[in-house]
Amino acid sequence: MGDRYKDPGIWVELLWSSPILVQCPSCGGPASVAPRPGEERPLHYRGTRPRLTCSSCAYVREGKAVTSYRMGEPKDPFFGTDLLLQDECVGHVLWAYNERHLDLIAQFIHAKLRERAAFTDGQHQSLLEKLPAWMKDARNRGAVTRGLQRMRLLVPSPSNP
Repeated sequence: MGDRYKDPGIWVELLWSSPILVQCPSCGGPASVAPRPGEERPLHYRGTRPRLTCSSCAYVREGKAVTSYRMGEPKDPFFGTDLLLQDECVGHVLWAYNERHLDLIAQFIHAKLRERAAFTDGQHQSLLEKLPAWMKDARNRGAVTRGLQRMRLLVPSPSNP
């Protein structure tokens, strides 16, 4: 990881093109929220139908077509299920939707020079610009890094979903 990081300008909804990792409501193991099989659109598109699945206990929950979702908390935006990737960090909850989210946060946190995304309308902020101040504070860099490392250990391997 370098000393310089240029914010790619990703909005949080774009992270949902990868499955959201959650705790299974039935067995507590790792599960995922993704579009239903055959669905061609990512989760953030209106009308997409989310599905929560657990490969450990075979739990499946079908969601209604997306009309709205909630963000900004350590829960999946569609079912309200606790995220798998969360850790207590300097009196706060550090969380991520998936491995891609973890990677973005880690790259940003490790950089000493952080360049903002270039938006043309001036009204939108990227995911990284919306991170809470405690995460961006250099004094917390070590604690946040350790939390991200602990969360990375929770990511299911492709051979063991």
